[in-house]
Amino acid sequence: MLKSWTSYRTTTSSTESRNDTGSFLPKKYGQGIAPDSGRGGVRSLTLGLICSSRCPGAIILATHDYFRNLQKEGDCIVSGFHSPVERECLRILLDLRLPFVLVLARGAPQRLPADVRSAIDAGLAECISPFSRSVVRPTTATAYQRNMFVAEMSDSVLVPYASPGGKTEALCTVLVANGKRLVTFESVATQNLIALGATVIQSVTR
Repeated sequence: MLKSWTSYRTTTSSTESRNDTGSFLPKKYGQGIAPDSGRGGVRSLTLGLICSSRCPGAIILATHDYFRNLQKEGDCIVSGFHSPVERECLRILLDLRLPFVLVLARGAPQRLPADVRSAIDAGLAECISPFSRSVVRPTTATAYQRNMFVAEMSDSVLVPYASPGGKTEALCTVLVANGKRLVTFESVATQNLIALGATVIQSVTR
C-alpha cells in the first residue's frame, strides 16, 4: 500500500505523509466550495473515478450527464484522468470550476496543462503522485498502483464501465474484497460490476 505522495504545484512541490483524506484536498475544498453535508463541520467526501479505456457510447453519455449535473457542494473527484472518459470528465470539472485531485502514474510531471495549472493556482485542484521522481514514465504496473491509490483515498469509487476480464474489473474485484464502496450505472454493460456488489446510482436510458 502506498503511504505517501508528493503534491506538485506550479512553483513548488512538497512531500506529505498520508494522515487523512483532507490533507491532500484542494485548498478551497471546504472553504465555500464544499459546505457541510450533514457529517458535521467541513465536508470532506471524495469520489474516485476509474473507467476502462473502451466504453460503450450510452455509458459515456450517462457519465457526461452525471458530471454536468454535479454541484459545487458535491464530492471532490479523485482520478488519474487518463482514459478517454476520465479525460472528458476532467474537462467538465475544469469548465464548471469544481474541485478535483489529479493522481499521476509517474513521478514529477514534465509539464501540467495550462488549465490544470490555473485550477491549482486557484485552490480548486491538486496534482499528486505516490511515486518517486525516479519513476519517469507511466507503465501498466504504475497505472494499476495509481488506480489503487485513487480508490484508497476516496470514500466511494465511481466505475462507469469495466471491460469484462480486463484490468479495471480485476481491480474492482480487489477493491470490493477490501470493503471499498463502488458505484456504477444500471446497464447491460455493467452487470459484471453489479454482480461484484457495485451500487447503482442511476439507469442508462439511451
